[in-house]
Amino acid sequence: VRSNKPDPSSNMEVTLQESSTAADLKNLLIALTFPKPPANITPEILFGKVLVKMKEITGKVTPARVGKPIFTGVLSDKQWHQIQELQTELHKEYRMRREMLLKRLDVTIQSFQWSERLKNQQDRVVAVYGNKRNAMKVEPNVDLADLLAARDDLAILEKTSNASVRKNTQSSINKVMIGMVPDRGGRPSEQQAPPPEMPSWQQRPGGGGGGGGGRG
Repeated sequence: VRSNKPDPSSNMEVTLQESSTAADLKNLLIALTFPKPPANITPEILFGKVLVKMKEITGKVTPARVGKPIFTGVLSDKQWHQIQELQTELHKEYRMRREMLLKRLDVTIQSFQWSERLKNQQDRVVAVYGNKRNAMKVEPNVDLADLLAARDDLAILEKTSNASVRKNTQSSINKVMIGMVPDRGGRPSEQQAPPPEMPSWQQRPGGGGGGGGGRG
């Protein structure tokens, strides 16, 4: 009988892939200066200790620094599942939108490269654009954790014409006054109505040309 048992003298390495949830939890414990938890600790005990630590830290700062959560309700398990389904649908929707916008951006950059002035600089364009393009991902990075972490100031909307916003967006182009331009028309009220359709009893059958073939 031959066994496929690995040779203990060989240098065998086992690589474990850490999930994103485990990575976030580890970063949370490191940020809160927690020691490495024991392997047999339950989630209830672990998150209970995290909650106590968070209350201790937030109690030492002013309320304005932390802010109020935008969501303070209590949901049942069924409602959480419904929210998860909505989040999944929104994730698919915004992934498709991001993919479409990135494709339009790629096509726009490609059209610029057709210019005679850029034919000798295509490598430079690809290098500059490639670095920025690689940072733009198709997959949205928003999940339910962002909903729970959002603060109430997220619901405050500022108009784009507000002075606090315009000081960062105004430019010399906005001060250019466009003069009179020729009237190009195109108003629906100025268009002539189309002629009425010929009644069916007046239309020629078969659509063929008239006249019989003569001799000759």
